[in-house]
Amino acid sequence: SPVTRIAVLYGAGSRSEDGNNLGVTHALRSAVNLSTENKTAFGITRNVQQTGGSLACSTTREQTLYSLVCLRRGVDTGLDFLQEVSSAPAFRPWEVEGLPGRMRLDLAHLKGQQQVRLMEALHAAAFRAGLGRSLYCPDNRVGTHSPDVLQQFVQKQFTSGNMAIVGLGIEHDQLLFAAKKFQVPTGAPSRADAKYYGGEMRCDEPGDLANVAIVSQGLSLASNELLALGVLQQVMGTGLYVKYGTGITTSKVAKAAAQ
Repeated sequence: SPVTRIAVLYGAGSRSEDGNNLGVTHALRSAVNLSTENKTAFGITRNVQQTGGSLACSTTREQTLYSLVCLRRGVDTGLDFLQEVSSAPAFRPWEVEGLPGRMRLDLAHLKGQQQVRLMEALHAAAFRAGLGRSLYCPDNRVGTHSPDVLQQFVQKQFTSGNMAIVGLGIEHDQLLFAAKKFQVPTGAPSRADAKYYGGEMRCDEPGDLANVAIVSQGLSLASNELLALGVLQQVMGTGLYVKYGTGITTSKVAKAAAQ
């Protein structure tokens, strides 16, 4: 492949937040283009662009993912900057001051994404804390994430026992050599088990359109019945159904909705 894709994954997302740093993963997602211990924000952007690549950070409730996409001939340069961004952030005070504006822009965009808001409310009702933590920072916590708060979360969660490095379009020996350069704390942080509560949550919206989800408790990846649940998922249907759309309807849920 002429294009190389490399990802550094940490097993820490919004589930790992607590009452003192609520929304910190949203702040980290917005801070991906800030200076590191050894590189400036301008230097990172300029050099990565010269490799024909891009750096990005995304988060889920359980992971934080730093990803690099670049031309294969520029992978050595790209890896150096991926290492810096994912393992040596500096969080300089004058740069962190700009994060609230980006975070508020994300929250403003979120208001128009009803299906995303539905999933956020669904997790909050099902788990409350832990997996119920939102991927987005609460309005009243925007601007409360100081450099110390960000650094403490990184030092605690971004550890060698809590990370993985994956590459596509790169030789294994080259990726292994680059992985050995990562300087991260040792250990694997512990986290509480997810507890399912269930319940109901409603968010009033103007207009005639309603987004509704009905869910039940699922299974963990360690469950012996996980494969059976996967089969059930295929039987019930795995995608959206549009009544007058094209395609062949095979799932029982989709057939019932078509009546």
